[in-house]
Amino acid sequence: MGPSEACVSEVADKLNRSESAVSHHIRVLRMKGLVRWRRSGKAIYYVLKRLFSLRIIRNCWMNMTEMTEFVL
Repeated sequence: MGPSEACVSEVADKLNRSESAVSHHIRVLRMKGLVRWRRSGKAIYYVLKRLFSLRIIRNCWMNMTEMTEFVL
């Protein structure tokens, strides 16, 4: 989810993660007020509210990826 909107399946494809995992994390971001959303038919599109949020999420993602590689 960068500067443009994306639905759960698009984010899951881009991150190579399951839709259920992405959906769970987006739900948490919504609860914390970091994500805006809009419905278009059956699809729901999400976008981060602030660039600062994107930086935080990228840093967390990179740290989790490094930790996973270390453990494996």
